[in-house]
Amino acid sequence: MVQFHRLIVTALVIQFGVNVVWENLQLGIFEGYTPVWQGGTLCLLGPLGDTLFAGIAYGVLALWKRDWAWLARATGRDLLLVGLLGLAWGWASELVATNTGLWTYRPGVATLGGSAYGPLVELALTTPLAFALAQVIVRPPWSPPFRI
Repeated sequence: MVQFHRLIVTALVIQFGVNVVWENLQLGIFEGYTPVWQGGTLCLLGPLGDTLFAGIAYGVLALWKRDWAWLARATGRDLLLVGLLGLAWGWASELVATNTGLWTYRPGVATLGGSAYGPLVELALTTPLAFALAQVIVRPPWSPPFRI
């Protein structure tokens, strides 16, 4: 069995990397943010929070499944649950951030339930992706990445 510590660390590193790219690609919807490559350090805070979410989601499923190494045996259903948690967290965090003035959307940005579409689906897509990629990277090649 693959050490689950290596698996979760790999997943969190992937989560951070994917979210740095995602945050910088969706920068155009926010007021006053600069890409990381132009000195915009604020664009690193979002991916740090997204990585924290991935750790929390991992812990929530570990408690629910009573298995701290669940990612080594994750099913498609597990990844779907992580995605649904990401959808809920993404929506709630966008509402908190925009209502407290942490960030604002540019005029004309389409929203759904108070959240722009990109941030709304970000964690629902990137977290299951990070977990699945970690399985592919860490597992031996003869072992399937996850079961449906």
